[in-house]
Amino acid sequence: MMNTSNMIDEIRAARILAGEASDAELKEHKQLLESDLGYREEWNEWLNAWQLGDDAVLQMNIDTDGALAELLEKAKTRTVDVSVRKIRVRVMRLAAAVAAVLTIGIGMRYLIDNSKSEYLNYIAGDRLPMEISLSDGSKVTLNRGASLEVVQPFRGKERRVSLSGEAWFEVAPDSKHPFIVGSGEFEVRVVGTQFNVRNVEGAETFNVEVLEGIVDLVRLTGTDSPLRLKAGDGAVFYHRTKTLDRVRFSMNNIAWKSGRISFDDSPLLDVFATLERVYGTRLVANDASILQERLVGTFAYDDFDHIIDVVCRTFNLRYEGDSAMIMVYRNN
Repeated sequence: MMNTSNMIDEIRAARILAGEASDAELKEHKQLLESDLGYREEWNEWLNAWQLGDDAVLQMNIDTDGALAELLEKAKTRTVDVSVRKIRVRVMRLAAAVAAVLTIGIGMRYLIDNSKSEYLNYIAGDRLPMEISLSDGSKVTLNRGASLEVVQPFRGKERRVSLSGEAWFEVAPDSKHPFIVGSGEFEVRVVGTQFNVRNVEGAETFNVEVLEGIVDLVRLTGTDSPLRLKAGDGAVFYHRTKTLDRVRFSMNNIAWKSGRISFDDSPLLDVFATLERVYGTRLVANDASILQERLVGTFAYDDFDHIIDVVCRTFNLRYEGDSAMIMVYRNN
């Protein structure tokens, strides 16, 4: 049975699920998710309880502990296995208001209807990207295996989403309602632009690439000022060294979205680095001179094996390995 008295703040949890949490609340929540396993486990139980208790309606005079126990009992008898999960957040702010009123001892009735809000969790499959249209007209394309959490329609002063994995964003302009992408220990804040965010579990880097407009990259766990990126800029954060670098935008970094990867008289040193970044397969040359060879060509994104075959045939090389690492040798 879930016990929220030690880890989870019920008021903050209700506000987060309703899409009404402040920046400070979201920041603290994210920090706890990243650093505290117990908090993370209880938060997952909260999500499951709210999701499976979709039809439960709270009234002002109910026993909130009893209602939560009823939701959990309901959860025991139901199984959810879908790619896009929807939670209708009908009364989240009501639950928060009840708790707040009881805490300060004010005998007033406070009711806010959230019946039209939905908490959505989109999960792309392993074979194809997923395209998503948001309520403000913005569009998101999730790379394979990525997930996006968002409350729809957007409410309040911000348009906020949470990303795990890689996604391409085309944000509808709205200067009064900034668009914020939370991903790990970073936030990307924009008004209207096109950009790519990559935060893949286990990867050595966190990446942002900006095609149009301006974005501010904010590290939530650091004290540095936001890094402003303009069209043609990119940023790379190295998890091991905790360093953040500004880099040039490369279309090859969004090959998964464009469907093409190109090299224009590029040394194999750069070619291998690009392929490793795009496909996640490490490429190692056993002879340093291999890396000085130069390649010209345009390839389809979904044909990694073909690219390696062309490289080897062009420069009289051979390779061996698997999806994790490939060794490249010169033919004797």
